[in-house]
Formats: sequence, structure tokens, C-alpha cells
Amino acid sequence: MMIGLSLLAVSFCATLALTPLIRAAAYRAGHGGRPVCDRSVHERPVPRLGGVAMLVGMLAGFGVLMVSEPALLEAAAPGDSPLVLLSALVAVAGVGLIDDLWGLRPRVKLVAQGVVALGFVGAMGLLDAPTTAEALVAAGAVLWIVVVMNAVNLIDGLDGLAAGLALIALVALAVVVGSTGPALYAAIAAGAVGGFLVFNRHPASIFMGDTGSLLLGFSLAALPLDLLHEGVLTGPTLLGAVLVLGLPLLDLGLAIGRRLAAGRSPFEADGDHLHHRLLHRWGGDQRPAVRCLWGSGLLLGGLGIWAAHLSLGGALLVTAVALGLSAAGVYLLGYLGASTAPARPDRATAPAARRPPAEVSAAPLDAASSP
Repeated sequence: MMIGLSLLAVSFCATLALTPLIRAAAYRAGHGGRPVCDRSVHERPVPRLGGVAMLVGMLAGFGVLMVSEPALLEAAAPGDSPLVLLSALVAVAGVGLIDDLWGLRPRVKLVAQGVVALGFVGAMGLLDAPTTAEALVAAGAVLWIVVVMNAVNLIDGLDGLAAGLALIALVALAVVVGSTGPALYAAIAAGAVGGFLVFNRHPASIFMGDTGSLLLGFSLAALPLDLLHEGVLTGPTLLGAVLVLGLPLLDLGLAIGRRLAAGRSPFEADGDHLHHRLLHRWGGDQRPAVRCLWGSGLLLGGLGIWAAHLSLGGALLVTAVALGLSAAGVYLLGYLGASTAPARPDRATAPAARRPPAEVSAAPLDAASSP
């Protein structure tokens, strides 16, 4: 318990100290943020490199763990390989950083994410001469990592939203997984998120960018994979993990579904995410929209913890309840009826031909993935 709190404090303080320095450096280097576009809810550009501070904060936490409790370092890394985990964290953050600084084509970034996920899953030993069933499990693990990374990426649209939801999910997943090692990993990641959230809450002075959203998405996806590596992943635990991440996964599913239903590419951006709908309901006020989604994340996190500690039948029942609540929310937000007007109709309705090139998406599935 004490070591977990100590690691949380280390990553929190490191991120807290580094974030304003990263923000100042971004302004000096001319990376003060992309031009405000029609999907943005902000009136001015804001630096998008907060994920760099979170990465360094997490590395600091792991460094302290290596020095103080080296015996626990291996246990804290999903797959029991700290070097593999840290390499994957740096790699996926690097993909996001390249996108934040110079931009990547959506499909290129999606492939890069898949390569990192495949390398991580392979390093965990899930690809060692697998049977057909084991190969399907490994493919599912790769898909899980890529999906969660993009889900977090897409829901990063309001001040503090993605960071707050990630913080909730990290705590909940640590309980769902229920072992010391992943709990230490979650504590390190939660501390980094908390230190960043000080500057990212409304009105945000810095965004996490794709560097941060991909880093957090990978961290969240990797936690339950530790049980898969150990061969003890159960149906209730899997359902619990999915429920904990239910809100960003729901937003991702809705985004892909509505675009395909409209005959558009799933890579084509829009301004009709869950947070856009709530923002419109509250007249453009971010605070109640974020609190509503945080509350939803807490509810799903609690249901996920409950499901993980039940029998398979009980977990399925809890999942059915969560699906019902989600369906009700989707209906109330108007997704099953007429489309709700966008939060910023003055810019959202502007002709596409008149929008600046800087608004082109660098996110694999959505250009509106960051505020």
C-alpha cells in the first residue's frame, strides 16, 4: 500500500513540475497549438504536448521502483518484462508526438499503433508457436490495444475529460485485475494523469495531445493483459475491464457506426461525439458536460468492479444492465432520432472548402480527438 502511494506521489510530482515547462517550451518552439477549427470548443490555440510530461512522470515512477523495490519492478509490468513495457510506452508516445508536431496520415498512424501492439503482444509470449485458438487470442489482444488507444484518443475533446476518465479507469482496473503488480503500474500512471490534470482542467492551459491519449490508452489496455499472460483471465474479469472502459468504447462505436451509416469513411472527422451533444445541451458550458461524463465513467467503473467479482452469470447480468443504461443515454442524447445541432454551429456549418488545411485529422479515427 505504502509503496503504491509513494510511486503515485513520485509520478504526480514529476508530471506536475514538468508540465508548465513543457507548455513554455512548446510556445517558444512555435508549437502553441493548431489553429482553432470548426469542431474545436476553444477560442484560441493551446499547446498539445502534455503527454510528454506524463510519459516522463511515468518513467520517473518506474525509475524509483527500480531503485527502491527492484523485486517488484517485474511484477509491475504486464507481461513481467519492464523493458518491453517501457519500450512500448515510449514507442506509442513517440507515434503520438510525431503526430502532434508534424502530423501523420490517419492510416499511417493506425498501422504504427498496430505495430507497437503486435510487438508488445509478441514480447509477452502470446505468439510463440500458437495454436489456432491461441493465435485468435493474440489477435484479439492486439485489436484490444488498438481499439482502446483510439477510444481514449477520440474522447479527448473537452478540458479534463479524457484525463479524468483515465484516472477513474486506472483505479477501477487496478481493482478489477486484483493483483499487486498491476496495481503498482496503475498507481504510477494515475499519478502522472493527476499531475497533468491540474493544468488540463477547465480552462485548460495545455492538452495531452495524441502523445498523451495514446500513452494512456495503451496503459489502460495493457493492465488486464497481465492476466491473459498469466493464463488467469476469466470471463467476469474481461467483462469488468470492458465495462470500466465502456464510455470511451461507446463513443468510438457510435462514431464509427454513424459514419458508416452515412456512407462516410470511419476516418472522417465530425463534431457529433458524446461530449459535443452534452456541450450543446448545456449551452456550450464545458464544466457540466465533463462532470456528467465523469459521473458516467464512475458508474461504469463501479459496475465493472462488481461484475469482475461475480460469477459469469452475474457478470453477464451486470453487463446487460450497463448496456441498458448506455442505450438509454444514447436515446436521450438524440442519437436514435434527429441529430442534435453541433455545439459550435457558427464554425461547424462553414463550408469545408473554406477551412484551413491545419484542420485535417491526424488521428486514426477522428480529427476531433483532441480539443
